Amino acid sequence: MNVFFLSLIFSWVGGPVVSTGLSILLGALIGAPATWYFARHIRHLMDVADGTDAL
Repeated sequence: MNVFFLSLIFSWVGGPVVSTGLSILLGALIGAPATWYFARHIRHLMDVADGTDAL
């Protein structure tokens, strides 16, 4: 997640611009669970394609 760029966009309407370090931390906190969920989804699709999906 590009939190720094998002904060720059929100600064146009009066929001704060976050520091680089804080944006890296927030991006990691948001990105790690999103990456894990997406990897599980891809694994599920691979299992379905192989016919080994156990619903």
